[in-house]
Amino acid sequence: MTDIIKTMRNLATEMSKLIELADESEGHAYSVRQLIAQRERLFEILSVIGRECDNIDGISLKRIIDCIPITSSQFYQDIFCLLINRGKNRGFFVEFGACDGKFISNTFILEKYFNWRGILAEPAMHWRNTVKNNRSCKVDTRCVWSISGEKVQFAEYERDEHLAESSILAEDKENHTPKNIYEVETISLNDLLRVHKAPKVIDFISIDVEGAEVSILDSFDFSKHNFKFATIETKFHRSDIIDLMSNKGYRPIFEHVSGHDTMFVPYKPS
Repeated sequence: MTDIIKTMRNLATEMSKLIELADESEGHAYSVRQLIAQRERLFEILSVIGRECDNIDGISLKRIIDCIPITSSQFYQDIFCLLINRGKNRGFFVEFGACDGKFISNTFILEKYFNWRGILAEPAMHWRNTVKNNRSCKVDTRCVWSISGEKVQFAEYERDEHLAESSILAEDKENHTPKNIYEVETISLNDLLRVHKAPKVIDFISIDVEGAEVSILDSFDFSKHNFKFATIETKFHRSDIIDLMSNKGYRPIFEHVSGHDTMFVPYKPS
């Protein structure tokens, strides 16, 4: 318990640093909003830890807290996942798009520090070699879509030297200018899970496909797999995705801190 209190104090220090950075960033409204939002996520994590501390063993709880300063997950999705799964060791994840499998990854911490296994899907040529080098789980280079075996135009967009984005060209909602366009083969979520022998109960699924989320989920057979926790980018179709997931038995949680994602858990835990 002493170790947990110490790491909680470290987390409080991280919050203080964010507040100080926000104060120093006057005049940069976007930066201030982002820092305040991140601080709110940390407060929410503390709140969940307080509620779940009796349900998570002390060693696992300390390991979760220790991962908070080192995660590169954009909205702490991996930390929320670990709390929802009560510090589970050797869980199973699915993530697409995975980019390089490390930077802004929602599953890197799970694999590296909690021995989870799973499936990554990343069709972008820019990331193919890097993601395979960074991760030890299964990596599928096909594009997850509503139908398997199709050929779609895939586009890469370079944002800066550290981060590139990609999407199915027809699903690009922001009219970016592509750096590179090429054909990729598609695979449905149903087939991705079948081919890679995913278990019926999947502890975490992370979906970020820049606008194709609705078509992928609409064609998915929810009777074959259950998700304990899901995070889905809802920047483009938030209400449609929430309605779809609600009809399939999932409710949104942590909505005030989930950024442009929405996090879901089952109405009835599996």
